[in-house]
Amino acid sequence: MTAGAAYLLDNTWENEHERLRCLESVWDPGTTARLAAIGVGAGWRCLELGAGGGSITRWLCDRVGPTGIVTAVDLEPKFVEADPRDNLEIHRRDIVAEGVPGEGYDLIHTRFLLMHLPERDQLVPELVGRLRPGGTILLEECDFGPVTAAGMAPYSEIWGRALDLGARTGGDWSFGLRMPGLLVAAGAVGVRAVTEGSVFAGGDPMAVVTAMTWQQLTPQLLADGCPAERLTAAIAELADPTRWFPSCNAVAAWGHRPG
Repeated sequence: MTAGAAYLLDNTWENEHERLRCLESVWDPGTTARLAAIGVGAGWRCLELGAGGGSITRWLCDRVGPTGIVTAVDLEPKFVEADPRDNLEIHRRDIVAEGVPGEGYDLIHTRFLLMHLPERDQLVPELVGRLRPGGTILLEECDFGPVTAAGMAPYSEIWGRALDLGARTGGDWSFGLRMPGLLVAAGAVGVRAVTEGSVFAGGDPMAVVTAMTWQQLTPQLLADGCPAERLTAAIAELADPTRWFPSCNAVAAWGHRPG
């Protein structure tokens, strides 16, 4: 999250905490399963970039225990600050303008962050370099290919307009597909990657978080020429339990610093 770009989904929106909690309910089970499989445990030193609503930060704090430390970074960390922990360090920080804090981490994790930052290709090797020898990096970012390829009007249409907005502010919301190659190029070893997605019904948590994302983007979408009636119709469809929609894929890629 960086002040240097027009970050479209910032934490200052009045309903952002609710949106993030809904997003966490969808994606946290996969994230925590991967972190557990990596072996995050007592005494680990972890860096969580783009802490958002704070659920993964709190999970890491519980996992590393009193002998570990979790560093959480966000441009607006108010949701993390609302639930402090003794083993938690919070940084209000623009990682592009001010740099990534610290080094020698056992784990570095991001979720749905790098896809918004124009500097993402340069950040990946920097993050690998911030690990201790043998440390692990886990990057989770989106691939909206399944959504746009579905050709479902108005669902795919509205997402397509949102992706265009992101691209104009330097984002790449299908960045997840490129992460494994970037990790290898950065010198990471043992690189692996998986995708996670779903087909969901209207009214499901994924439908709710999608509708809220569009509501947050409504001023920008309308200013960009999106017809108000199309946006209204798309949001209404997401509440219809008889309709089914493809989600974006979350691409998870991880590897280790040699050593």
